[in-house]
Amino acid sequence: MATVTVAFAIALFGALLWSMPIGERTSDRNLKLGFFYVNRDDPALWVKKRFGIGYTLNFGHPASWFIVLIPIAVVFAVSLEIQPR
Repeated sequence: MATVTVAFAIALFGALLWSMPIGERTSDRNLKLGFFYVNRDDPALWVKKRFGIGYTLNFGHPASWFIVLIPIAVVFAVSLEIQPR
């Protein structure tokens, strides 16, 4: 049951992510430490990288923290489940 719930949550969250706009407004003043894009006023979840190829998360968008923390939480929960006895 837990596996089905997690799969459903990931599918729902994925559908939500792809419906959000992708921004192209990466300015130097919104980059923290040179590569973390943080702009609470930008509605885009994904923005083009300032340097290199691809996209990066807008850490000013609340959903970006779920994208980062959910995989960490899943790995942590699985590691607790498969402890040797």
